[in-house]
Amino acid sequence: MLKSKSNRLALYDFNRSLIRLVWTFVWFVGITIVIPVLFSITFNGSTGFKLNSTGFAFVAGLYLFIDALMFNYDNFKWTIQNGISRRTAWWARIKGILLLALVVLVIDMIEMFVKGQKITVHSVFVGYQNETVGTYLIAIVQLYMGLLMLALAGLVVGCFLALLNKRGKAIVIIGFPVVLIVAVTNLARALVHANIDWTGIVNFSKIMFGYSDSTGNFNPVNSSIVMLVWILVCGGLSYWFSQKLRLRRD
Repeated sequence: MLKSKSNRLALYDFNRSLIRLVWTFVWFVGITIVIPVLFSITFNGSTGFKLNSTGFAFVAGLYLFIDALMFNYDNFKWTIQNGISRRTAWWARIKGILLLALVVLVIDMIEMFVKGQKITVHSVFVGYQNETVGTYLIAIVQLYMGLLMLALAGLVVGCFLALLNKRGKAIVIIGFPVVLIVAVTNLARALVHANIDWTGIVNFSKIMFGYSDSTGNFNPVNSSIVMLVWILVCGGLSYWFSQKLRLRRD
């Protein structure tokens, strides 16, 4: 019963996300194509139109992050009012994100095909030189995992913000970037003036990502493990935050 209910809710969330994605593309086309064409016709008497598919994959990826970031409290409020548990709602949210990321993956691959780019492991930072069916599959899987990393990072932030009231959200949204900029600036200054031997850190990074100095390639297993750990940690944090959501009167 839990699985069937979460599946139905996941499909409902996915359909709404898909509709919003379509409208995002409509606005994107209107701003980047329709409006310039109208201006060109008005002032130059000709369209000067050239079809360019560049940008759809970026917009889709950005929307994936924003969709996971937003709507979390509204979804929680709707599910609680309809007698759906937090756990079921979270599972449905995860399933919806998995489906939406798959759609974005297809959009990315279509744009690569239209632009004449090869979907190889080079596009996802795995430098195997031999292009085989396996390396293409690795590239597709890691690209999908990268999209999940992006979406789940947005979900963690979104679930955390959903815990706050309007004043708390304003403080975090305004204050966090300021604190981050100050911290990064001071850290950068400290690192510039500090006499740090980066050899150990570089060697550890190479081991973690499976980089080989002799071949100049990355082992896809290592990078996949890193990506999987990111996904699991973000998924766990989003679950923890989602279970603490409460209805508010603000």
